[in-house]
Amino acid sequence: MRLKLPINQRFIEEHGAYPDSLQFGGGKKTAVQRKLQHAGVGGFEPAVQAAILTALELSKHQMFYDVGAHVGFYSAILSAIFPQSRGVAFEPTPETYGQCSHLRDVNGFTYDIVNKAVSNKSGVVDFFLSPIAETSNSLNSAFRDGSQRIEVECVTLDSIGLPGSPAPKVIKIDVETHEAEVIAGGLAMIERAKPTIVCEILKETDIALMRESMEKMSAWGYTFHALGPSGVSRRMNVEDVFRSRKRARWRDWMFSPHKVGQRFRDIYSEWIVALADLAAETAQARAEAAALAPEPVAVDGET
Repeated sequence: MRLKLPINQRFIEEHGAYPDSLQFGGGKKTAVQRKLQHAGVGGFEPAVQAAILTALELSKHQMFYDVGAHVGFYSAILSAIFPQSRGVAFEPTPETYGQCSHLRDVNGFTYDIVNKAVSNKSGVVDFFLSPIAETSNSLNSAFRDGSQRIEVECVTLDSIGLPGSPAPKVIKIDVETHEAEVIAGGLAMIERAKPTIVCEILKETDIALMRESMEKMSAWGYTFHALGPSGVSRRMNVEDVFRSRKRARWRDWMFSPHKVGQRFRDIYSEWIVALADLAAETAQARAEAAALAPEPVAVDGET
């Protein structure tokens, strides 16, 4: 299937045109593909999209890491809109790794894909395939009951370094409760490179380990912000983050290495609006297609 991309006219005027759609699909349909087929790009995690698109633009279109890439949706979006950027997608699940490779190749992108998990230790580790959906595969054995165990290779962000690759300026992390370990295993690189990190934090994450890493990052100048369709939250300290998670159950967060100024907020809002427009267009097209669908024909003997 082809998926339309959001149109940001200001971005196009400043940086040039980008493709209006992506070729998406290949292999068994995943939960992400089903969501995209139903709601389109505009209806899929718009706050995360807006944050990483804004961060990569303000980083001068540099290097990104996509940790827990799944089928590679975010790597593909960033590569389409920022063709001069470089990226690395990390995906340990064998089947979705293959689909990630297909998505990259069918669209002619060049980001690297690493068939490994990311944690705070390297080596061969147990990885658990969820019986519910492949989007819940995790290094956490307790995340989903009845998970199937396989062995995968694992690296840390501090140990990764592709020849000739710069350090990442934007990192997206979505690893189903293992986010604290990913960040803990990358603290040396984070202190050195100061990337913007967009991270899903689930309630089952290792709070003590996450708090320890965030306190170090705070000392390096990082600020923490919840992400939502209404905008980027005010600056929060570490305690604010964990109080907010208990009260409002925020899932998506941005760790910024510097103050989030008005320019960031304005660009973020542009992408939120562009994605909302695309979501509305997708919903309208779906409704029109449903209205044109033929009525079911009754068969003799059926009621």
